[in-house]
Amino acid sequence: MSFYVLLAKRLGEKEQQHSTEICKELLSGGASAHIKSAALTILTQNEGAEALDELLNAATDGDAHLRTVALTLLADNTELSPPQLWLEALDEQSAPVQTDAIAILGTSDDIPVESVKPFLDSDELSVRKAAIGVVAEKDGEQALPLLLDMLAQAQQEEEIAALKQALLQLPTQPLVTAAAERLPSVSAQTKLALIDILAQRNASDQLDAVLGELEDASPQLRLAILGALDELTTPSDISQLIDLLAQSQNEEERSAIQGTIVQVASNNDADGKTNQAVIEALTEIPDAQKPALLAVLPGIGGEEALQAVVTASKSNNTEVQQAALLALTRWPHATAVVPLQDALKNLSSEERSALLPGYIRLVAESNYASEDKAQFLNELLQESSSPKEKATLIAGLARLSSNKALQVVASYFDAEEQSVRDQAYQSAAQILARSKDAGQSLSLLTGVTDAASKKVAHYMKVQKDKQQKANGEQNSDAYLPAYNVAQEEAKGMNVPPEGFTTLFNGENLKGWNGPVGNPESRAKMSSQELAEKQEEANENMQAHWSVRNGILYFDGNGHSIVTEKEYKDFVMLVDWKIEPGGDSGIYLRGTPQVQIWDITEWPQGSGGLYNNQNHPNDPLVAADNPVGEWNSMRIKMIGEEVTVHLNGELVVPGVVMENYWNRDIPIYSQGQIELQSHSTPLYFRNIFIQEIPRSMKLFNDENLNGWVPVGGHADSWHASDGVLYTEGGGGGWLSTAETYDNFKLELEYRLPEGGNSGVFLRAPREGNPAYQGIEIQLLDDHAEEYADLQSWQYTGSIYDVQAPSQNVSKEAGTWQKMVIIVDGPNIKVIHNGQIIINTSLVNYMDRVDEHPGLKRRSGYIGLQNHHSRVEFRNITITEIK
Repeated sequence: MSFYVLLAKRLGEKEQQHSTEICKELLSGGASAHIKSAALTILTQNEGAEALDELLNAATDGDAHLRTVALTLLADNTELSPPQLWLEALDEQSAPVQTDAIAILGTSDDIPVESVKPFLDSDELSVRKAAIGVVAEKDGEQALPLLLDMLAQAQQEEEIAALKQALLQLPTQPLVTAAAERLPSVSAQTKLALIDILAQRNASDQLDAVLGELEDASPQLRLAILGALDELTTPSDISQLIDLLAQSQNEEERSAIQGTIVQVASNNDADGKTNQAVIEALTEIPDAQKPALLAVLPGIGGEEALQAVVTASKSNNTEVQQAALLALTRWPHATAVVPLQDALKNLSSEERSALLPGYIRLVAESNYASEDKAQFLNELLQESSSPKEKATLIAGLARLSSNKALQVVASYFDAEEQSVRDQAYQSAAQILARSKDAGQSLSLLTGVTDAASKKVAHYMKVQKDKQQKANGEQNSDAYLPAYNVAQEEAKGMNVPPEGFTTLFNGENLKGWNGPVGNPESRAKMSSQELAEKQEEANENMQAHWSVRNGILYFDGNGHSIVTEKEYKDFVMLVDWKIEPGGDSGIYLRGTPQVQIWDITEWPQGSGGLYNNQNHPNDPLVAADNPVGEWNSMRIKMIGEEVTVHLNGELVVPGVVMENYWNRDIPIYSQGQIELQSHSTPLYFRNIFIQEIPRSMKLFNDENLNGWVPVGGHADSWHASDGVLYTEGGGGGWLSTAETYDNFKLELEYRLPEGGNSGVFLRAPREGNPAYQGIEIQLLDDHAEEYADLQSWQYTGSIYDVQAPSQNVSKEAGTWQKMVIIVDGPNIKVIHNGQIIINTSLVNYMDRVDEHPGLKRRSGYIGLQNHHSRVEFRNITITEIK
């Protein structure tokens, strides 16, 4: 507790006359402003009107804190001194006193707005700014003409900013109409401010008025107008945006318009029509305009856009072809790798040069297996003739940590060109320095000379010294000449590659359990029974599984080991090694299994889905390393399909994995990952996982499976003909069976006249979900009975927190589309194709006492039963990781 607050507390406890005398002494003496503020507050409480002289003196004091306290006390006790008298006497006061008095006293109901308006003409900027805020608050819409006139005359940036802030507090429709009407008659500086106001109010109905200012506009104004298009355009304006792109005068303008086209297509294209319009325009516009539009398509993405770019890459027009190829290098997904590679192979070395960095990036950032990435670059390397091109591709291989990449790089150690050899040495050094694989060592490659090994070692030392210097460390001459990880197995292992998390930390068994039954039998156990069996299973597991030098080791006795956590869709990386006769496997979602065994006894090799009966169960090829050597496995599971790479070879190409425990149903949607024991010693390391966001239907179109009624009448919710609905009257809400953290929720809903409902996010099942979680409101916004609600009660609002930026609700009885994106504290609501909420819950942390749900980051999704019929359909969710 600060001293002056403590003083106020102690003075308040004393006998009134005594404390009054002390307060007056403090006010007349040399006490600090904070102590005087505490004394003034106590004195006013004790003396009332008798404290007026002290209040008036403090209200004109040079200390801002004491002055603010005094003015606030006067504002709260208008019987002491009418605020009107204060304002009339302000001409004699300094600018700081005038500013504070207007801001604090001016908002009083006892002050007519006409008493404040004269201060709008003050010579002092701070006084004018204070008056602007008060006039806007008190006069509301009536202040529009006056504030717009001031904006037209304002020269200082601070005053323009204050006027914009005041104007943006006024009702949207009158504001945007008046701002648009003023545009043609004001200066360029004022036009910039008005356009910013229109953009902040998403005034798409004033787009033509804004675009009308482009003609004869200065470069600065043109760029401001085009930059505002993000907030002023809708999908219906896409053709106009494409025309504007053709008329752009420089790269800055083109970039602004291209960004708007991407935003409109990405955020508002629920049915794909906007994207299709862009793609169709590409076939209709002249060749001269196509390069600018092709640059937009990577931002849009999708198969149709990719095909349009591939087609353009075969154009006879050189500029169109080059623009299309550049677009492929910037594509956001690996689907462009193969068509781009095909196109590059048909170009000359000189033509490929500018495109290679983009191709390398695309390959390196793709989800292909490391060996496949190396092969993509190697295939193009074989086509290369110039030293520069070879060196670029070899440098690209340095981004890949795989045996294949190292082998390709090493094959250029004896290249004719010095620049190519040097790059090969450097790339090998980079690959080895990052290596987590004991197999990655120059000593294991054939044909590598001692001279080449020394060159690579030299570059490794150079890199190490640079890194140490950057970290402020002293250089060291101690380094391994041939960098063989096998000599120091535990070093550098169990460190996940980018985008992956560690399942095995290399130190202990944290995150792992002993197995209890199977998914079917566990589901029938009580929580107490499961806990007891889990404790017993863990004791058994810990007796036979251990960590040795960073390796997860099984002694050949006991049972398997399973992850504590359950997983849905994922990519898993794991290195394994077995002894002669070894037999193991990896259970996915608790289900056997991706097979691991001794290839000398089972020549078909490891990686197959051993327990499949109706789908393929053997691997495509045998890719095992010799028994006793490490193998690297990459397992990808999406839905029911499993893809397996073993030592860089594709062995299972997206095969359905059957449910071993209940063959009448598909494999479970989530479950544990299990490393199977089979009475032989086993070795595992580098076990990593990358969870893949899953899009799934929350409503199966048939029944309420996956939903749980909470409160009210459980029988008030129904499903029929692809619609989930309630007739109302039951109260309560319908909750998902699972909790969700970050996600994109898409749904369609239909309300009757006067209908009222909501979507709960991250809610617990106890308490009011609108406050313990958060609620996105659903309402018949056009109903008469809702005409006078608060703005935060209309459709799309975060209920009782933030109002939507615009009303795009359709009439009652009409199906409407809502997309809700929840990512950490960030909330975005897209209603009928328009963004109406885009905010961070962090902005409202001052309200967590009444809205504890604002700080929740996980919980159930719910649909509200608000005593009126409400219907939902096409409810899907995509989890965000």
